[in-house]
Amino acid sequence: MAEADKPEENIEIEERAVVAGRDIASLEALTSAAASEEQHLELVYGAKHVIMLFVPVSLCMLVVITTIHSVSFFSLDDGNYLVYTPFHPEEDDTGGRTLVKSVLNSLIILGVVIFMTFGLILLYKLRCYYVIHGWIILSSVMLLFMFGFVYLQELLKAYNIPMDIFSTVFCLFNFGITGKTKHVATLAVAVE
Repeated sequence: MAEADKPEENIEIEERAVVAGRDIASLEALTSAAASEEQHLELVYGAKHVIMLFVPVSLCMLVVITTIHSVSFFSLDDGNYLVYTPFHPEEDDTGGRTLVKSVLNSLIILGVVIFMTFGLILLYKLRCYYVIHGWIILSSVMLLFMFGFVYLQELLKAYNIPMDIFSTVFCLFNFGITGKTKHVATLAVAVE
């Protein structure tokens, strides 16, 4: 009787192995299909975002190129230089001297960037979130209002378009408040 049970046990073990083999094969097929689907979604998602970034970046580049070509303020050498670039080329400078001045100006700008980044990280480590938010809001206000005013003023001068102060203030106020409101709303969501 024990000998008769052995072939049945062997058949049963073989059947289980076949079923387990099918389960393993189907599990491997599902795993590879899921991995393939995940890779496909990653490629589609990544490509979609690249395309979404391409349009605004291209428009920004177009505005910058148009501005540089049409507004003489940005290409005019009238002797006024930025505060953080104290070394500027002079007519009697040699190539080496001009290179040294350019490198020194680059090092100054790099030092400012490193200092500000270190300050921001220090504020974050000390959990001074309100100071960081104030810094970001002040930066966005300066960008949207002050630099926006300088850009609009030079653009209007270049194209000889008259605009009264009330219309200018109204346009800049709407431009600045719209950008600032969106930025403050984003920060409010981040704080929660």
